Amino acid sequence: MESFIEEQGKLEVEKIEKETEEQCQLDKATLVTQGVQDLNCEYEKKEKMLKFRLSGYERQLKRQSHMEVITKKAEQMERVKELAWLKLLKSLTEPLVYPKIFLNILAAGMCKMNESRIFIRIREADTDIVQTYLSHALTEYEIESGRKCKVNIHSEWLSPDCAGGAEFLSVNEKIWYRLTLETQFAAILEKNQAEFVTLLFGLRKEHYTSQLRK
Repeated sequence: MESFIEEQGKLEVEKIEKETEEQCQLDKATLVTQGVQDLNCEYEKKEKMLKFRLSGYERQLKRQSHMEVITKKAEQMERVKELAWLKLLKSLTEPLVYPKIFLNILAAGMCKMNESRIFIRIREADTDIVQTYLSHALTEYEIESGRKCKVNIHSEWLSPDCAGGAEFLSVNEKIWYRLTLETQFAAILEKNQAEFVTLLFGLRKEHYTSQLRK
């Protein structure tokens, strides 16, 4: 009887040990599986973060490349403007070129002011040109507007650094209009900038205009 009880006890112990071992192996497998899943989840998070950083870096590179292109085109535009300005200044040394331009400026300024009496501020070096061509400008203004205008040279001169042209002032100097070569050149560039870009870089005017709005 004692031997039977002892044998049953051994069997029960072996059974418990076996179940314990199986449960331990199952727990180990569960832990390993969970660990693998956690590692995979962590890897996926890091992979997504890395992809996001890489995409941001790529976008940054594209923006940087785009800005470099824009900068180079802007530099080209400035060089073209500078060359055009130098060419204009050189053309002024030819006989009658500047007097003709100045005559048109005088007539345009008087039409813009549309006053019976005005002052013009000029460079001191242009005094002789004004005395020579003012009567012609007055005639053109009278034909254009049907009115007469009395023009006096202002007591203050334009800066010698000014390339030419004139400033037009009302008698009380509350109304004035600037028509120098610099302002005219800038106005022409501004008006035709889209066309210049098309000629230089092959962009359509519509595309250039849309880019300016962005």
